[in-house]
Amino acid sequence: LVVITGGEPTIHENLNDFIAYLQDNDVCTHTVHVETNGYALERASKADYVVCSPKDFKQEFDDQYVDEFKLLVNEHDKKIEEKIERFMPKTSLQPLYNYNKKNNIATTLELCMKYDVQMSFRIHEYLGVE
Repeated sequence: LVVITGGEPTIHENLNDFIAYLQDNDVCTHTVHVETNGYALERASKADYVVCSPKDFKQEFDDQYVDEFKLLVNEHDKKIEEKIERFMPKTSLQPLYNYNKKNNIATTLELCMKYDVQMSFRIHEYLGVE
């Protein structure tokens, strides 16, 4: 498994060529996942799995290229449920850790149970490992 992540990988116009090389070359074959903010989703269209973590919610997303929309949860985000519903059934949630870590985790858990979606952690931040 190869995961291509940021910065922002879809700024590279030849990303699909690189993905194809990783998936099928003389040395070995890899499953390729891309994590993106959705800047240019078509540039990751050859990936086996694409996770989009939107930064700009006014942007339209062609979800034919997206397997999962990962939303960051801040307990003070009054529009989080609207965002979750917009991207269902491809939604997953991740708590923000930069402030109110405990409350953000609790809010994320509640939302995951309410909407029956997955939760992911940036475990190194949770444990305080830099």
